[in-house]
Amino acid sequence: MSDFTYIPVLAQLGDDFFGNREGAAERCPGNNGLCPGWIADNFSDYIDPFWEHVLLSIVPLAIGFVIATTLALIAHHYRLLQPFFLFFVGALFTIPSIAFYLILLNITGRGFSTAVVVLTAYTQVLIYRNVMTGLQEVPAETVDVAEGMGLTRRQILFRVE
Repeated sequence: MSDFTYIPVLAQLGDDFFGNREGAAERCPGNNGLCPGWIADNFSDYIDPFWEHVLLSIVPLAIGFVIATTLALIAHHYRLLQPFFLFFVGALFTIPSIAFYLILLNITGRGFSTAVVVLTAYTQVLIYRNVMTGLQEVPAETVDVAEGMGLTRRQILFRVE
C-alpha cells in the first residue's frame, strides 16, 4: 500500500488558491465549517447574482411558454403539423448547450440575450409536449357534447380543452 494521500485537484492549483484559511475553523461556532459571521459580512455580494438568476429563470420560461403553447395550439388545430413541430422542438433540445451558446455568440453577442435565447429554446420541447398531451387527452365525447351544446371552437378550446 502506498503512502499516497488524496489531494483534490483544485487544491493543487496553488498554496493560497482559496485564500488564507488558517485558524478559520476556530472562528466558526461549533467548529462545523459554517460561519454565520462570514455569511452576514458577504451577503450583499450574492444579492445581485440571485436576482440575475431569477431573471434568467423567469424570462426564458415565460417566453418559452408563449411560443410552445402557440405552437401546440396551432398543431392541435392543424393535426398535420404535429410531427413537424415536435421534430423542430426536439431538434432544439438535442443541441448541446455550449455549442448553442457558441453559435449564438456571433448573432446576439455575449450577454443576457444569448442566455435567454438558449434557455428559451430548451424550454420548448418540455412545454410543447405537455400542452399537446393535455389537449390530446380530452375525451372526444366531451368535445362532442360541447359542440352539441352550441359552443364555438374557441369556446371549446378555452372552456373544455
